[in-house]
Amino acid sequence: MRIKIIIIVILMAIFYKSAFAQLDENRKAKQYFTKAQKQFDKGDYKASLDFIKKAENSIGTKVAHTQALRIKIAYNLGNFIQAKDLFDDYTKNYTKDAPKELNDEVLAMSVKIVDVIESGKNQIFMTVNGQNLEVYSKDLGEMTWENAKDACNKLGAGWRLPTKEELEQFYLQLYTNGKGNFKRASYWSSAESVNYYFAWSFSFIFGRPSNFNKDYSFNVRAVRSL
Repeated sequence: MRIKIIIIVILMAIFYKSAFAQLDENRKAKQYFTKAQKQFDKGDYKASLDFIKKAENSIGTKVAHTQALRIKIAYNLGNFIQAKDLFDDYTKNYTKDAPKELNDEVLAMSVKIVDVIESGKNQIFMTVNGQNLEVYSKDLGEMTWENAKDACNKLGAGWRLPTKEELEQFYLQLYTNGKGNFKRASYWSSAESVNYYFAWSFSFIFGRPSNFNKDYSFNVRAVRSL
């Protein structure tokens, strides 16, 4: 009888230790998620994602709240296809156990995501050196190199001037196949020359890069990494 009591006491001790450990991990997860939400509100999406991962590692799984925040981050970064994929995963795996107000919030976000995707069906997607890219659907005009950088950055959501290599692939994969609405002209790249006053452009007339003074006006096409 005494041995049975000792065994029961040991088992209870193990159970409570495990329970308290799990409670501690749940508490950590809530703290990490709170930090993730704060970083999201500040617009620091990378830090927000880092805290989401820490929260999920603490409890050992993804949950509705972390997945919902991932959807909002993808949307705010302009990664609308990714946001739609995350929403589809949410509806498949998390809706049932999530609170109604969270499901309503995610559903409202999905409407915005679909609207953006539907209105941007002329988007151009391609891959360069293993990197998935979205190419802006039209030129931003002719301008100097500095103004070209500013024009791309003002689009927000990660838009930028393409690299020399990316422009070459725009020429090879898109322009030569009659895609992308490119002109038979030169386009600025983000690459500066050894000479500070010069930068690299790419000619869609001759199919090669050229070095020009940054004060020249060339066509501009924005791109962003997905």
